[in-house]
Amino acid sequence: MAAKGETRAQTVKRLEDELFEIYKQPELAEKPKQLEQRGGAYYSEAAVNLMKAIHNDSKEIQTLNVRNGGILDFLPNDASIEVNCSVTKNGAVPQAVTRVPEAAVGLIRAVKTYESLAIEAAVTGSREKALLALASHPLTDSADVSETMLDEMLERNKVFLPNFYPL
Repeated sequence: MAAKGETRAQTVKRLEDELFEIYKQPELAEKPKQLEQRGGAYYSEAAVNLMKAIHNDSKEIQTLNVRNGGILDFLPNDASIEVNCSVTKNGAVPQAVTRVPEAAVGLIRAVKTYESLAIEAAVTGSREKALLALASHPLTDSADVSETMLDEMLERNKVFLPNFYPL
């Protein structure tokens, strides 16, 4: 459970730290209670299935996030994409994507543009990039709304945003 005043990210980080300590115990025979508090239904099952597939070189098909590397020709090679992959002892091998509907291409491009700008803003502390990121997201309906959201987000999270608020 979240401690009072704790953000979701802080809760997950705390729980994961606890879980890593618990998993160091070779005699562990029960599911740790922290897994029920973490959220992300079926995350642990997916993680175990992935590890099992890698260990057994199963070539099982799983939907994973991987480097684009030309799979989607309308995105940069270094973009992260979620696609079906064959899981081998050497890791995930992305399956070819034969066709992406044109309407989805535009949406995927828009969201990837938002993600890239948001990352750049976070790394550089650029308010302008952050505003551009929010304004470019397909669910944001205006620059005014984007500016209001950005002002609120920066104010509420200033302690976590040292690049935006240097000491």
